Amino acid sequence: MRTSSLLLTVSVFIFVILNLYLGAKLRSIRRDIHDSEKQYNNKSISDSIEIENLRAALFQDFWFSKSEVTELLEKVIFDNNIQDGIILFIRENQCFQCAKSIIMDFEILQQDTHYQNFFIIGDYDKKEDFDSITYKLDSDLNCTKIQYKFDFPTKCQYPSVFILDNDHYPKYFFIPSLFPKLREEYFYNIIFNYIKNKT
Repeated sequence: MRTSSLLLTVSVFIFVILNLYLGAKLRSIRRDIHDSEKQYNNKSISDSIEIENLRAALFQDFWFSKSEVTELLEKVIFDNNIQDGIILFIRENQCFQCAKSIIMDFEILQQDTHYQNFFIIGDYDKKEDFDSITYKLDSDLNCTKIQYKFDFPTKCQYPSVFILDNDHYPKYFFIPSLFPKLREEYFYNIIFNYIKNKT
């Protein structure tokens, strides 16, 4: 009788321990699944944002090559007596730090080459907003700042850069924040060589 009672007690104890272990294991598996799901959702959101920005960048590049935008650009160029140069194009609600880092690259290029044809063109509804942003950039860059309204059908959250050639046509369109690995190649190879050939 005592043996069967002891056996029952041990069995119940093992059952409770096994139950606790399996419960803990199940909670751990659920936690891992939840974490994986959260990571997947975050990655999905991040990928969606990146895809949307790449799409917006492609549209912006495409629109810059369209005749109506080229005509607007020519008007801006004519009104501000621009021949050719390197353009930073910024729009309302874009990443400020991204614009700041581009300005810093421009400053380095200007110091190294003494090239002067740097321009900031802003797509802003109000001049005060554009002036406020360019003031906050607080740059040592010697450049011309122009506010103008371009009617693009899409918004990209990152500033872009391009070269305006002698025919007033934008080329080498680039968004540094979308392609950080190509940043050095763009600024210190493509842009640098363009400047060297101009001076």
